[in-house]
This record gives sequence, structure tokens and C-alpha cells, in this order.
Amino acid sequence: MQTDLSELEGEVLALRCFLAAVSTVLPLSSQLRLPAAFERHADLVRDRLGEAGVAGFERVAISLAARSIHSRVQGLHEGASGLPSAAPPADQCGAP
Repeated sequence: MQTDLSELEGEVLALRCFLAAVSTVLPLSSQLRLPAAFERHADLVRDRLGEAGVAGFERVAISLAARSIHSRVQGLHEGASGLPSAAPPADQCGAP
């Protein structure tokens, strides 16, 4: 059975949602080490991708990094207000 592009997109979005949820429940010290760990792993796979693959990989990596920074800033703001931190926003795992 051949997998079509929309099915693969759904799988990738599900993985993004899962990783976004996992990253928000990590202790702050682990969240701060996450970008460096991602880069170490990314370096291992970038050279195995074609030009289009690298472009897509970089686009999603930038999107995830931006969402991660937004999430951390939002969490710090909520922590300062005395309100409990909310679950990650639904758009955190959406399409780039």
C-alpha cells in the first residue's frame, strides 16, 4: 500500500504535537538544553536529505524553534502572574 502525501503530512503533524506536548512538560533546565540536542541530531541527518528535503527540514526546524521560544516566554509570563501554566496552545503543533 502506497502512502500519499496528505497521510504523511498527518503523521508529521501528529509527531509535532507529541513533541510540543513533551517539551512543555520538561523541567525548564531540560527545555533550555533542547535546541542544542536537536542540532546534534539534526546534523546527523541533514546530509542524507536532498535539496528539497533540507529546505523542508529547515523550514520546520525554524518553525518549531520559534514556537518553543514563544511557549517558554508565555510560560515565564504566566508563572510571574501567579496563574498556573496552561496546556500548550493548539497552534503550537499546527502546520508551519
